[in-house]
Amino acid sequence: MSTTNRLRRALRARVRRRPAKAPRSRVRQAVRELAQSAYADAILEAAEAVFVRVGYKEAKMADVAAAAGISVGTLYQCFKNKEAAFAALVRRRKQELLAALEQVGPSDDPVGRLRSLIQCVFEFIEQRSTLFLLLMQLGGVTDIGRVGCAEADEGCLRAIGLVQRTLEDAVQRGDIRRDINSWVLATSLAGMANGAIFSWLRRGRDHSLFGQADQIINLFLQGAEAQ
Repeated sequence: MSTTNRLRRALRARVRRRPAKAPRSRVRQAVRELAQSAYADAILEAAEAVFVRVGYKEAKMADVAAAAGISVGTLYQCFKNKEAAFAALVRRRKQELLAALEQVGPSDDPVGRLRSLIQCVFEFIEQRSTLFLLLMQLGGVTDIGRVGCAEADEGCLRAIGLVQRTLEDAVQRGDIRRDINSWVLATSLAGMANGAIFSWLRRGRDHSLFGQADQIINLFLQGAEAQ
C-alpha cells in the first residue's frame, strides 16, 4: 500500500474517532441556563436592596419587581412569595461566604490560616450586616428553617469542617493541644465566633466586627494552645 493511501486511511479513521459536536439544542440550553442564572442574580440584588432599605415586614413583591425592572407577574414566576425571595437571597449569600472560606488557601502556618478564616467570616458579615441583622430579627440566626433555609446546616458543617482540618494541621505541628477532639475544638471556635457576631448585631454594630477577629482567635488559643 502506498504511503498516500495509508495516510488517507489514517485520516479517515481519525475523523471517525473524533467526538461528535454538541447538538445545537444543548448549546442553546447552556446559554439559556447561564442567562437565567444572571437574571436570578439581578433579581436577588434588587431584592436585597429593597429588604435593606425598608425592612422585611414592609417590603413588598411589587417593590422588588420595580427595583429589578421587571413586572410583578414575572417576579412571581421566579419566587412564589416574599418569604421565598428572602430565603433565596440568604441562601445565595451563605453560598458566597462558604466559597470565600474555601478560597482561603492552605498555609504553612495553620494558626495564621485560622485567623484568616475568622477574618473572612467577620468581613463578609460586616459588609452584609443589614441583611444578617434582618435574618436575626426574623429568628433565622437561631432557627434557619423559619425562612426556608434548612440547607444552611450543610453549609455550616462544611465551614466547620474547614476549621477542623486546619486545627488538625495545627495539632500535627504542635501548635494546638492533642488531648481535645478536633471537632470539639472546631465547634468551640465556631461558637465563639457566632457569639461575637450575634452580640455585635444586637448592640447596634457600634464597632468593627472585623477588628474582633484577632481577639477571638487569641482568646481561643489561650485555652487550646499546647501546654
